[in-house]
Amino acid sequence: MLNSVETALENSLTNFQIEDDLAPLNFIERNGYYRVGSKNFNFKINALEEATKTQTPAEWEFNTSVFKKLNWQVNTNVGLDNLYRMRAQQLRNKYDYLVLSFSGGCDSYNVLRSFIDNNIKLDEVICDWPIGYTESNHRTSNNRRAENYLSEWELAIKPVLKYLSIHHPEIKITTTDTIPKLTNEDSEDTCIITNIHNYISVKRWRSILKRYQTLIDKHDKVAIVLGIDKPRVHIEKNIFCVLFSDEPCWVKSSIAADYTRNIEYFYWTPDLPEIVLEQSHAVYEYLKRHKELLAYLPDGLLSSRDFISKIIYSKWDPNTFQATKPSSVINNEHYWWLESQQQTLALQSFKSSLNSRLSMIDNKYHCPLHLKKFDGFKILWSRLYPIGKLL
Repeated sequence: MLNSVETALENSLTNFQIEDDLAPLNFIERNGYYRVGSKNFNFKINALEEATKTQTPAEWEFNTSVFKKLNWQVNTNVGLDNLYRMRAQQLRNKYDYLVLSFSGGCDSYNVLRSFIDNNIKLDEVICDWPIGYTESNHRTSNNRRAENYLSEWELAIKPVLKYLSIHHPEIKITTTDTIPKLTNEDSEDTCIITNIHNYISVKRWRSILKRYQTLIDKHDKVAIVLGIDKPRVHIEKNIFCVLFSDEPCWVKSSIAADYTRNIEYFYWTPDLPEIVLEQSHAVYEYLKRHKELLAYLPDGLLSSRDFISKIIYSKWDPNTFQATKPSSVINNEHYWWLESQQQTLALQSFKSSLNSRLSMIDNKYHCPLHLKKFDGFKILWSRLYPIGKLL
């Protein structure tokens, strides 16, 4: 009886219209959505405003109906590279035109290899970067400090793009410059802007979205593929668990008045949930063999993404240059050079838009720095999925 009630509830939810998008819930839920009371939201900023207004907690829902049905205690043993191949083929079968958003990091690199190593057609790779500034003002070095992030262009990204141009000329390579010109449009799209928080991410997403809009006139079904994300794992009373955060999930599928935007997360997908399951078991088994690492886990949350990437991506070279992750969202060390430039009207407009929306959200949803400045919104988490004991 309980199962039939749950099924009826899940079926009814697919017919609900969310509050801040034209899409039905079953279209946007694959990228995660927010629930505040009886209302559902695609974008976090809108959910937090509703939560503040109604004094109702904002909850993060991420494909619960799919992931709760998995037997998380049993590994699939299909093999991660096989699962990556299956996912690439799954996407190929679903869409007419596939665009991979490529950053040069391990996640998107593994997605790329999953296509080309298995002879699965990938139509386009798009990479947005502050190219002009990097090539004119930055001196490349192997220093892995966060402030040296721009060196990833020469040391991690360009070599891969060059390889593709020579060995896979059938894949279109699109590069866009994040900030060739700062414009006043950057005060627009505030529900997206204030989900992302930092100016460069806003510019980067807008460049990719403009490319997407040129493709939907030529192809029936277009998707942007994103390397979201590594497993988020948590140790609760010696139990190794998996959960999903909303932090990387700000790029959303959406239906506007004039077009449909398809965003596909390569790893965190309800279409092949076994990927996260087997990735998590790989990390779990590794930790059982190296229990000395448990002493370094902050608050039980395994947040070292570099550590995890070595376990789940067999084709990633850990010696590939990657700058250290930034310690701040707003005052991001990767983009110190932008803040050091003249405060243009466009940048001021962005910050004004951000501050305007922040004023409507309870401080309890803010992440403060040690200086008590806003540094993004608090991360919201899904339910826990326990895998097994560590000791």
